[in-house]
Amino acid sequence: MASSPSYDCVVVGSGPGGYVAAIRAAQLSLRTAVVEKDRVGGRCLNYACIPAKAVLRSADVLTEIREAGEFGLKVAEPEIDYAAVSARREKVVSTLTKGVSGLFKKNGIEFVAGSAGFTPEGHLRIRGESEELELEARAIVLATGSVGATIPGTEFGPRVIGTEGAWALPEIPATMAVVGAGASGTEIASAYARLGSQVQLFEALDRVLPTEDADISRLAARGPRKASRSPSVISRASSTIWSWPRAAAPTSRAWASTAPGSSSMTRGWSASTAPCAPRGPGYGP
Repeated sequence: MASSPSYDCVVVGSGPGGYVAAIRAAQLSLRTAVVEKDRVGGRCLNYACIPAKAVLRSADVLTEIREAGEFGLKVAEPEIDYAAVSARREKVVSTLTKGVSGLFKKNGIEFVAGSAGFTPEGHLRIRGESEELELEARAIVLATGSVGATIPGTEFGPRVIGTEGAWALPEIPATMAVVGAGASGTEIASAYARLGSQVQLFEALDRVLPTEDADISRLAARGPRKASRSPSVISRASSTIWSWPRAAAPTSRAWASTAPGSSSMTRGWSASTAPCAPRGPGYGP
């Protein structure tokens, strides 16, 4: 096992929590390293938050074009080039992750690729692709983020996907069911309903975004319904289903979902034939 000089601070995880902590430590003149098993930026920048915002922005522009008539502008029905939407999503992700890498270099932060675990002595053991090394540090910050958890009786695979898989679908699904109307689930439902999918959003509580103010919940529920033009709402004793029939006719089929009322621990079901295994930043010994 290779050894490395000791550090003042080692941060495990390079997502928003990790890279901000590392940069601040370096600014305080601490010798700092960041350990990451996947890509710089972690789950948020690469697979969840930023891809979500990129796709949502495309859906926003599409909605604005469709509503141009309200402003006295006559335009034809826009055509969605989902390959271009996906390419823009990847460009946005790449730009931001390169920015984080640049900040590491600017602040003298060493990036260490590999999975981190503790030794009995309290040091960090890093397992890379070709070697293991041990790091010593006066302070170790664990910023490993969240990982997906399936609904009981299911497991991740081609038909069961998490948030990451939902934003990386190879084509717009004709149908989609999202389980959990927290922030992540509502974002997925909103984006794909406007892009043309027939979406059902399931929530155990009585409204979307149940942890937010009721006024916010009403606005969030009304948006996709307005976009789909023919909403239907089905209420049950144990859950509420918001359904937005598709405005267009995509060629694929998919089912995606997230944890009820949750914005971080998310789940997904998909009937897409393409494998969409979720990717997260989980770290282990």
